[in-house]
Amino acid sequence: MDKIRIETEFDNAVFDLDGTLLDSMYVWEELPSRYIKSVGKIPEEGLAAKVMTFTVDKTAEYFISTYNLDKTVKEIVQEINDMVFHFYSDEVQLKPGVKSFLEELNSRGIKMCIATATDTASVKAALNRLGIFSFFKGIVSTCDCVQGKEESSEVYDKSVLLLNGTKESTVIFEDAIHAVRTAKKAGYKICGIFDKAESHKDEMQTLCDWYIQEWSQLSQGEI
Repeated sequence: MDKIRIETEFDNAVFDLDGTLLDSMYVWEELPSRYIKSVGKIPEEGLAAKVMTFTVDKTAEYFISTYNLDKTVKEIVQEINDMVFHFYSDEVQLKPGVKSFLEELNSRGIKMCIATATDTASVKAALNRLGIFSFFKGIVSTCDCVQGKEESSEVYDKSVLLLNGTKESTVIFEDAIHAVRTAKKAGYKICGIFDKAESHKDEMQTLCDWYIQEWSQLSQGEI
């Protein structure tokens, strides 16, 4: 498989989590139906795809209105986060080649953070278990933002601020087309990562400044 070189100087790297660093998209494919069944309702066809780009709060609002749940958004968010935490603290694994790539960036003094839709507690649990938490300066979750990745670049902008960087000195690593569209529109440089859950591969390749099938394409000396 061809090696990819990021032909630009960059000091900061912002990583999406699910489908990018972690082989975890199955969690989000299973979770909506599992939650709806847990409250005694029958999930609609295609539920996971419908809420895939939603924030957790927006997902909770959708569940309340669609399934007539007698719960608050706060209660549902907590219940969802409890389910997610189990997955991340016990099950999900890194994509092949991730750790060596992070080690390479760290050795070069590149500052890194996570920009994700997953809640911070679950992210920390996974990163600590997998031995990569120390590489990151922080975690920015859309759970703590006004808008999600589909609507706004807020999570990326906050990540750059956390790293004391600039848009021009930052590369974003993403696997999802809705996030790539947002980051591209905001003027960020993007390295796209293939994930089987993302069906818009052709558009990903067109929009991203670089696009890889697997992390080994960005092996040492090719960054």
